[in-house]
Amino acid sequence: MLVLSFYLHEGGHIVGNFFDSLIIKREWIVPHFYNWVEIPPFGLKAPQSTYMEHMSILSFFGGIFITSLLAILLTYLYLKFSKKNYKKVSLLILLVFLFHEIIGNFLCGTDNFRLSPHKICNNSFFLQEMSSITLKL
Repeated sequence: MLVLSFYLHEGGHIVGNFFDSLIIKREWIVPHFYNWVEIPPFGLKAPQSTYMEHMSILSFFGGIFITSLLAILLTYLYLKFSKKNYKKVSLLILLVFLFHEIIGNFLCGTDNFRLSPHKICNNSFFLQEMSSITLKL
């Protein structure tokens, strides 16, 4: 699931760029994964950064949006079709996942217009630890 979330997140950047460049601007831009990381314990390769020639707001927030949307959808489907009733646990996992996606990628990561972590992450041990989960992988 962790390896898949990297692909979903970076794929979200590509989808956002696709809508912006091809549909709105009517030009074709080829995205590239330029930083690959190994996910422990098996050393599976996953993309960590996507480069596109023209970045837009859809490109920046596409990763967070797609990953969050799919997490919400999977939680909804699990709660709807599961015979076991783990609503509180499922919603808690969803909230932790969304919190990590927003804190780890937007505030303390590079998915923002500054392309660097915000200053709030330098002053908060908790936020630094949340972002380091993503950066260490």
